[in-house]
Amino acid sequence: MPYLNFAEEKLLRNIIVHPDGLKSSRKNSVNDSQTVFAGLSYEALANIGESIGAWLDAVCEAFNVSRFMETEAAVKSFARNLGCMTDSGEV
Repeated sequence: MPYLNFAEEKLLRNIIVHPDGLKSSRKNSVNDSQTVFAGLSYEALANIGESIGAWLDAVCEAFNVSRFMETEAAVKSFARNLGCMTDSGEV
C-alpha cells in the first residue's frame, strides 16, 4: 500500500476553512490564506487528487471492497428499506 502523508493537504484545508490566521507546516514555512490561494493551481490540485486516488485504490483493493458504487441504486435501496419509496420507484 502506498504511503500517503496528509500533513500538507490538511494544512491547506485548515487555511482555506479558517482563513484568519497563520499556520506552520512541517517544512517550517508559515502560510496564510493569501499564500495558499496564490499557490493553488489546477495542476497542484490534480496532483493531490492523484495521490489520494492511488491510495484509495490500494486500500479498497486490500480490503476487497469497491471504491465506487452505483449511488442511485444505493439511495433507492436505502429508501425502500425505510419504507419511503413508492411502487413506481419515486423516493
